[in-house]
Amino acid sequence: MRRLNQSSNSDFFARKTQKDTVIHCPFLLYWLNGKNSEMNETRQIALQRIHTLFELAMKNIKKEPQLAQRYAQIARRIAMKTKVRLPKEYHRLICRHCKSFIYPSVNCRVRMQQRREPHMVITCLICGKHTRTMLKPRNRVKRHETKQQS
Repeated sequence: MRRLNQSSNSDFFARKTQKDTVIHCPFLLYWLNGKNSEMNETRQIALQRIHTLFELAMKNIKKEPQLAQRYAQIARRIAMKTKVRLPKEYHRLICRHCKSFIYPSVNCRVRMQQRREPHMVITCLICGKHTRTMLKPRNRVKRHETKQQS
């Protein structure tokens, strides 16, 4: 991997404050509000690139599915290398089993089920595996609250 000459590109490597950072992704603002305000600049760039790659993958899935798969694969690799979690809306577009990019009505089937608790079943048409996502969050009781009540 080729390294950039630091002396010629000194402004590129300059540290910026949070106010100077330009944020292009709408979900990134939400992401930054809950997180540490001094988020690493490389992580911000990684999130922006992940956002761009997933947008391109969603646009190209019907015309060029192989290209969309490649975009999603690159986005996952960026997330793993920079140790950034994929946002939920993008995490759900990756099959948990074969790690391929899935998009409803193109290469996956989405069904709603009411048994036990309402949930959504996503079937990947590439590997044939199922993924279940709960629609309502479970109400979990904390252990120390139950001990105090007894």
